Amino acid sequence: MATQYPSVINQQQLNNQCILTLKIPADLIYFEGHFDNEPIVAGVVQIAWVVYFGEKYIGFKIPIQDIKSIKFKRLMTPEIILDLIIEQQASTLKFSYQDQQGLFSKGVLSAST
Repeated sequence: MATQYPSVINQQQLNNQCILTLKIPADLIYFEGHFDNEPIVAGVVQIAWVVYFGEKYIGFKIPIQDIKSIKFKRLMTPEIILDLIIEQQASTLKFSYQDQQGLFSKGVLSAST
């Protein structure tokens, strides 16, 4: 059965910051049709994961109103392991996905208050 979230291999929490080591499963539901020969995790899915994990691990439950400073640098593909770093600052969530080779994506999600 296809899944919609990566596996959490490890987690660290420091105050308003959470570092999650994630493994992108080969059976990720979002790979279907995106794309057949080279499946990738779409940017909108990456943002949805930040919202999901931000609520689950930091308790950030305020609706997102704006996305700022978003950058997509590298493609996320099946079976990779990476870190998702989420930091809450007032009504924003700063995030980055990265591994030892560098940055996949980063941005700031702002909430309505």
